[in-house]
Amino acid sequence: MKEKYTPEEVDYGFAGFNEVDEAFRIILAKAISKLPRKVVDWITKNLLFISSSNEYFAFYLPKHEWKHKKGFVFLSETLRNESEENQTFKIAHEIAHAKLNHKSPIFSDLTEIKMKRQERKQMNWLKNG
Repeated sequence: MKEKYTPEEVDYGFAGFNEVDEAFRIILAKAISKLPRKVVDWITKNLLFISSSNEYFAFYLPKHEWKHKKGFVFLSETLRNESEENQTFKIAHEIAHAKLNHKSPIFSDLTEIKMKRQERKQMNWLKNG
C-alpha cells in the first residue's frame, strides 16, 4: 500500500461533504494529499471544511463546541492568495488543532497563556507526529 493518497483520491474521499467551491476543493486536495494516509482517513471521518471568512486564514471549531459529530475547519477567502506551501501549512495547522482537540479561541474563553500553550502543543505534533 502506498504511503499517501493522491489529490484525486483525497477529493474523491470527501465526495461532496465539504462546503467549498471548486478552487478550494483543489487547494484542500493538494494540501491534504501531503499528509500520511492514516491522518487523511482520520480527517475524512472527523472534519468538514467550509470557506467564507475574510478575518481568518483558517480556524477549527471543535465538535464539542457546536454539538455535531464532526468538527469544522473554516477557510478564509484570503487563503486563496497564499502560496501553495502556506496553504498546506495553514490547513495542516488547523487539522492539528482538531486532532489534539483544542478549543477555539474564537468560540471559547481561552486566555492568552492557554492559547499559546495550545499552539506549542500543536506545533510539536506537526513536527513530531
